[in-house]
Amino acid sequence: HPEHARSEGPPRRGRGGMLALSGGALALVALVVGVLLSSGDDTGNAAAPVTTTPETSSSAPRPLTGDEMRTVVADYYALLPDESGAAWAHLGPDLRAQGREAFTARWDGVRRVEVISQPRVTGAETVHIGIRLRTADGATVTEFHQHEMVRLDAAVLLNTDTLLHSETSTPPKKDDRNRGNGDKGDGKDEKKKDDKKDDDKERDRGRGEREKNEKKDEDDD
Repeated sequence: HPEHARSEGPPRRGRGGMLALSGGALALVALVVGVLLSSGDDTGNAAAPVTTTPETSSSAPRPLTGDEMRTVVADYYALLPDESGAAWAHLGPDLRAQGREAFTARWDGVRRVEVISQPRVTGAETVHIGIRLRTADGATVTEFHQHEMVRLDAAVLLNTDTLLHSETSTPPKKDDRNRGNGDKGDGKDEKKKDDKKDDDKERDRGRGEREKNEKKDEDDD
C-alpha cells in the first residue's frame, strides 16, 4: 500500500514537559501565597502609632510661709473699716461668696478696728487674730478669729473666717445716765436736809442752855 504523507502538526509535549509546567505553576502560586502571607504578617505586626501628651507647664503652688500669712492678715485688718474696698481684694473665693454688698454693709456699721492679739500662725494654712470693734451705736465688740489662707495666682488670700469667741459690751442708755445723775442730786438734797436738822438741833440745844441759865439767875436773886 502506498504510504500517504501525513501533515506534521505541532510537536506534542511529552509527560516530562507537562510535569515541568505543572511544577512551575505550583512554584509561582507558592511564591504569590508567600508574598501575601508575608504582607499580612507585616500589617498585623505593625506597631500602633505612638501619641505623646504635651507636658503642662503648670506646677503645684508654693507652700505658704508664716511671714506671708501674718503680713496679709495684718494688712487686711489695717484697711478696715474705712477702706473696705481695698480689704475686699485680700479675700479668697469662699469669703467672696458672701457678696461685695454684704461685706461692705457689715463694715459700714463699724467705726473703729483695733488689733488686740497680733496675727499668730496656728497651722500650715491658718492664722489666729484678736480684734476689738467699736460699732456705730457705741458698743464695744471683742472677737477672736481664725482664718484659713490660700494662694491663688501667686497672691496669698484669706479664704475662710471662723469666729472663735465674741463678747459685746453696750454703753448705758441715756435714761440710765440721767437717772444716775438724778440719784446723785437726791443724795445731795438728803444731805442738805440732814445738815439742816443738825443745825436746828444745835440751835434748840443752845436755846435750852440759855433758858436754864436765866432761870438759875432768877432763883439766885
